Amino acid sequence: MISGFENYDKEVRNLVKKIMEDRVSAYDRVNTSCSSLIMIGEKLKDDKLLAYGNYYMSEYYYHMANYEKSMEYGRKSLLYGTRADAKDIVARAYNIMGILYRSDENYAYAIENYLKSAEYAKKAGLFYEYAMVTGNIALLFFEIQDYEKSMSYYKESFAYYEYAKQNQFYYFNKATVLQSLAEIHVLQGEYDDAGRIVKELLELISVHEDGYRSVDEVPIYMFASIYDHKIGKDAERDRYIALAVEAMKTEEYVIEIYETSLKFCDMLLEINRYDEFENIMSYYKDCKDEEFQDGMMSVQRILMKYYLKMEKFPEYIGCSEAFLASYDNKIKNHNKDIKNIINLRTNLNDTIVEIDEIKEYSEKMRIKAETDELTGLANRTGYNNYSEMTFEKAYSEKSLYGVALIDVDFFKQYNDRYGHLKGDECLKSIAHVLLGEKNEHVYPARYGGDEFVIVFTGMEQRQIREVVRRIKQKVADLAIVNEDSKVNEYITLSQGAFVKVPNGQNKLWDFMSKADDVLYRVKKYGKNSYRVVDDFKKN
Repeated sequence: MISGFENYDKEVRNLVKKIMEDRVSAYDRVNTSCSSLIMIGEKLKDDKLLAYGNYYMSEYYYHMANYEKSMEYGRKSLLYGTRADAKDIVARAYNIMGILYRSDENYAYAIENYLKSAEYAKKAGLFYEYAMVTGNIALLFFEIQDYEKSMSYYKESFAYYEYAKQNQFYYFNKATVLQSLAEIHVLQGEYDDAGRIVKELLELISVHEDGYRSVDEVPIYMFASIYDHKIGKDAERDRYIALAVEAMKTEEYVIEIYETSLKFCDMLLEINRYDEFENIMSYYKDCKDEEFQDGMMSVQRILMKYYLKMEKFPEYIGCSEAFLASYDNKIKNHNKDIKNIINLRTNLNDTIVEIDEIKEYSEKMRIKAETDELTGLANRTGYNNYSEMTFEKAYSEKSLYGVALIDVDFFKQYNDRYGHLKGDECLKSIAHVLLGEKNEHVYPARYGGDEFVIVFTGMEQRQIREVVRRIKQKVADLAIVNEDSKVNEYITLSQGAFVKVPNGQNKLWDFMSKADDVLYRVKKYGKNSYRVVDDFKKN
């Protein structure tokens, strides 16, 4: 049971307990309890319950490889966690968002979120959360082959896991960090040091304590066989190969251990153990999971080696073509981007003051990631980040917040008549008008296609109405001819805006949804117009 829920009723306490239990033994059921906790939190308007429910839902979707949903719930948990001053959830939310950004190859955001996670965790004395994020930093250094720094951070991670020994994932996390340390020792030829850690890993397999997730024996057996192969102990190697293949039959986390599995398969190829190779590869080669694309390229790479060695040339050609197609889409500039961001000097011992190089590079990467290439406006990612931040601020300060949705009238017909190049020029011209209105209170973005969105902060309703009116007039002044428009001879806009001071019952999505309703009304009753509403009951 997580401490801090003693004052809640039995239903809430049981739900929290169920979430913690299912995280250990039945992850596919976690979402049910999380949904119930979120419903209670919404009913009670309890930010703490909403923070916990959304975080563990984010964690659930991450393990189900639905990264988009995981990010959605992670953002919510961060907002509610901040309101509730739930530092453990805030630290965990930043950490999982860092993991998700890294999986999307957005390394600037990954670093930024890891640093924020570490700052919250260390300030609050959250040893387990600090151990997690330090381990993630270590992994990034490992990937760029800076083994000295990677080992340093892994050791720090291990030390903090020891402080947090009573955490239910203690043995699992301990094994993960130990295996990473052993692998670095092997790569550096430090076999005696690696051997001591392998012995400790094997001893962990026999650890079973009620309420604790035991270690995953498959990657340990695999790594033990790789280690014994390196030092020439063939009999021991073969014994661990057999144990790994047998244990794989009941492995629940096949995708999570694929990197160790492929290193294991590489060794099997080297020693001509083809039956075992095919056995292990059968778990991966036909995987259709979209989120496993990067892993699938590694699978294809080792399969190509196998097909070439076995002189199965048609299979080799087919696998090569699949690999190259994946490579073109996913790997381009991958290593370059990792090294550019990770090689910046990072100091986790002083995370409050971020190093200038990281801040500068992160800002450049953030701007690039949040900018629409065609129009120069913020893109949907930029809008999402900005709107969530400013909505939370408006809620805290009880200040007016506004959202306007904008459609270009009869734009499809314009595109069909004049072509996409002219369509792009039209959108750029409208974007130029919007950029002319941009300031600290007005944030325009391209929402997608011919849709734009504006966030208004720190303004009065009459000022927002004036900006909307001015945009309508400036676009009219462009005099972009549209012969297929049914309301004007030129390109026109329909705009729907909703403005209100957010309260505890409101979500950002409520504002977007209402602005969309208002826009719908404008379009329904003739287009080429605008409307600003300040009441959820009005249209």
